[in-house]
Amino acid sequence: GERFSVDHYLRMEERFDFNTESWNSLSSLRLRYQLLTTYWLSAYQEDRVWSVLASAEGFMKLVGDDSIREEQARVTAGVQRDMGMKRRLAIEVSWQQETLFFRPDDPVNEFILRVRLYR
Repeated sequence: GERFSVDHYLRMEERFDFNTESWNSLSSLRLRYQLLTTYWLSAYQEDRVWSVLASAEGFMKLVGDDSIREEQARVTAGVQRDMGMKRRLAIEVSWQQETLFFRPDDPVNEFILRVRLYR
């Protein structure tokens, strides 16, 4: 079997932000592209249980209002385990650059730790 795979997707997303204090809402349409690489650690066994992943994402607003938070780029690295029955557990660390509505010309850098269970 293959030990290394590369996947990608391009999708259009509608964003909707709602402020519960003022009852104002914002909506926009954005384009999102992700390139994902996966290295299977046990590719020559019957069960592929552990893998290492890395991805890069880019975002671009097409039309609409400026959102409260607008992601610009994200880079992620992590490990995941296939738990059977179409479930996986992933632990990921991401660097993300985004702009906030009150500082549109000053991008913010964040580090994010995610623990995800997929079904």
